[in-house]
Amino acid sequence: MMMSNYFVNFFETSLKTVGVDFTPKPPASGPPKTPLKFKAIFLHGFTSSYHSLLSWAEKLCPLGGKVTLLGLPGHFLNNPKTPSLKELSVENFFHLSANLFDEIDSLDSFKTKTNVKINTTTNIPTIWGGHSLGGLLALLQALKSSNPPDLILSVASIPTQEPTKPKLLSSFFESTLSKRLLYVDPLLQSSQFFEKLSWYKFQNFQNMSQKSLEWKQKKLFFITGKNDILAPPKDLYLLNEVESTKGVNVDVLENLPHSSPELVASHLKFLIKSKIQL
Repeated sequence: MMMSNYFVNFFETSLKTVGVDFTPKPPASGPPKTPLKFKAIFLHGFTSSYHSLLSWAEKLCPLGGKVTLLGLPGHFLNNPKTPSLKELSVENFFHLSANLFDEIDSLDSFKTKTNVKINTTTNIPTIWGGHSLGGLLALLQALKSSNPPDLILSVASIPTQEPTKPKLLSSFFESTLSKRLLYVDPLLQSSQFFEKLSWYKFQNFQNMSQKSLEWKQKKLFFITGKNDILAPPKDLYLLNEVESTKGVNVDVLENLPHSSPELVASHLKFLIKSKIQL
């Protein structure tokens, strides 16, 4: 990313996790304030870090939007000094992490942390989303928020019709997961965490069912890859075969492995340009 084209601001969330704002710089001959066209807030996947979504900021900032990337609690790749989660329950992890979307959306973290003057009109479109666990949390919060975003972009995360126990799809995946678990807090390595993860996928399905067809068609976008074994296309297509969740937008990309969220950046740019009409 060419950082010279952006203002970059690091800040700390209420959960003592890292947040990073990327805001486009105004042209040298332009007005002193940058009129933002949209705000986007993204959360990374399980055992990963906000670094995995840097390509999203790189693609979206040139459209004129402020992009905020958030680090999940208990993920050491964001910050080796990430506070311990020993005071939290698994359920609190999900609720407090999801609440970060409303928390960050309700304040101008960039303006309050720097002297840069940014024109943050309150009625600009808002986008929430994330990859894998981050996409689940974005949807979880959007479905219950009193001020939901205009677009929800859930990448490689699919609600399920029942809270099934998570299964490991291959010995290779099992071996890589055991290594990746070394980068997260012990709370997130527990069987209770994976059980709750399945439960909230089911909870998202139930909450989606209560939304109107128009709401789902306008706001909800699910994206996965043909080669994603953890969020397979067949599970995504099922959402539009069930009457209660019919109407959601489904995009299946040719090449989007679960471990490569950077590959979806160009598609997110296309979606945002077309849906917000930039």
